[in-house]
Amino acid sequence: MNKSRYPMFHPSVIPVQSEKIKQMFRTKSRTVVLDSPYQCAKTFSCMAYVHALHMKIPGLQSIILRKEKTTVYNSILPQFADKILPFGLDNRSANPVHPHNGRRTPTHLEYFNGGKMVFGGEDDSGKVLGTEWDVAFYSQCEQADFEFWQRLGRRCNGRRGGWIDNGIQRGLLLGECNPSYRKHFLKRLQADGLLEMITVTHSDNPTLFYDGKWTALGLQTIEDLKNNLVGIEYRRGYLGEWCSAEGTVYGDYYVPELHDLEEEEIDRRRFESDQDWIWYGGIDYGERHPFVYSLFCGPEDYSEIYLYKEIYKTGLDVDQMREEIFELNASYIPEGEDLEWVVADHKPEVNKSLAKMGLPIKNADKEVLPGINLTKKRFSANQLFFNKNSRDHEPDYSQVEKNFPTRTTEEIERYVHKDPDKHNGSLQDEIPIKLHDDGLDVVRYVIKQTDYVPYISITGSISPANNLPDYLKR
Repeated sequence: MNKSRYPMFHPSVIPVQSEKIKQMFRTKSRTVVLDSPYQCAKTFSCMAYVHALHMKIPGLQSIILRKEKTTVYNSILPQFADKILPFGLDNRSANPVHPHNGRRTPTHLEYFNGGKMVFGGEDDSGKVLGTEWDVAFYSQCEQADFEFWQRLGRRCNGRRGGWIDNGIQRGLLLGECNPSYRKHFLKRLQADGLLEMITVTHSDNPTLFYDGKWTALGLQTIEDLKNNLVGIEYRRGYLGEWCSAEGTVYGDYYVPELHDLEEEEIDRRRFESDQDWIWYGGIDYGERHPFVYSLFCGPEDYSEIYLYKEIYKTGLDVDQMREEIFELNASYIPEGEDLEWVVADHKPEVNKSLAKMGLPIKNADKEVLPGINLTKKRFSANQLFFNKNSRDHEPDYSQVEKNFPTRTTEEIERYVHKDPDKHNGSLQDEIPIKLHDDGLDVVRYVIKQTDYVPYISITGSISPANNLPDYLKR
């Protein structure tokens, strides 16, 4: 086919004016990350770039991914189909791409020139990392696992479609991200010259700033961001700063590289342990806030605690909570083993209902500061771990829309103490702000419960975790 018969972009696509975006199109780097505050059209720009490569390079093989594959279909694909492709995914004769296996959740798009755009997620790592790619685009790559990102980069070698640039085999790992904490691995790789980071601002988005002036949409967007973002979200989402939340409760103790494990690694430890492992759980009720049920496992002396699976959903009634809990337990507790206990927030009627259904409910010890100190000790001694794929369902969309946590580990950086300026010296002021703590409340309940039974002593003072990876020590 003659590619000239196909227009490249949808007629509504505004010509790119920003030099920052042009820099991405001109780059010769093998790893490039577009970094910006919220609402700067990062995803749009990256998808337009990948699509342009497909149109120009026959046989190009790309993969588009996020942390969870389902969110690619919820956010990236509709924008790509409606705002970038010249005729969406409907007009087969006039369109340069055809969806394979349906338009809503296609496995891939087939290009007229033999190219293929595949959709995936870090939660489908076997498929993603088991294939060589010419281009991989990871949207919201600040959420990526460091090891996964490194391995993905090695799979982007340009061999799949024979992408040759000036006589040299090309491959590209492309990402877009919002600013995160200061020591994030992306900033470390940038400092070491291992990736090119292109920082864009709101004025680089032509729908917000065009022909030398702010558009009506741009003025409204800026006003909304300034008025609706506070604290760390304001600094990251509006100012574009890479910063850590001030006054985080566990921020210096929790290190993802140490405390987040692959599910297979937890299973390996369980099978190879000299002790029997047991299963236990915790509940924090929520309506507008998330309902959280976490299933834990570990050696019977509680020398190590593993958050294995969790439910993290809003809007559940009591019957739905009960159904979700029993389904999760049946799916992951091995046959012949029992749930030892479940510590729960204090809702007598709900707890009574769950107990009648056979759940071994105990009222949680809700003392906040003692529970926090015990949790810090567990982190410090490397005795508390999380399954990287702990959430047993798609992310709660109401949480995603508000940019709120969708699992327990996403709460940790946002769980903070009161502003020191408002501290009046009372014990109550030491208690963290009651926000983004639903899953962490469950962790605290469970760890406080293990303090009531014999376990291997946690030695040493409460201090940040040791044995940091080398790239975090610099």
